[in-house]
Amino acid sequence: LCALDDAPVGVDIQIIRRDLRQALPARVCSDKELDWLNEQGDYWAAFARLWCLKEARVKFTGAGIGAGLRTTAVPLPEGGAGLYRMDDLWFRLYDLPGFACAVCGKNPPPEELIRL
Repeated sequence: LCALDDAPVGVDIQIIRRDLRQALPARVCSDKELDWLNEQGDYWAAFARLWCLKEARVKFTGAGIGAGLRTTAVPLPEGGAGLYRMDDLWFRLYDLPGFACAVCGKNPPPEELIRL
């Protein structure tokens, strides 16, 4: 996944996996995010979306995942794919079959991905 902009931008793409360790979400999600996850119909797809949003944000800042994903705040993606705003940043979540993708930046990301 690649994004181009005239301002800093962060992106991430994840395969939606259902064979992850149950302890992983507690290591990278806040209590509020864990509560939200437990309310979702497809727990692991929702987790992949959160993970992508978090990674896109830390890549945007340049801090990397060492900055602590558990404390990295992202919008809860109510309704899945779409445009979200938080802390003067724009987030766009994309759903592709079997994948979650996210972009974070100062400018609103486009509605559609260009697939090559």
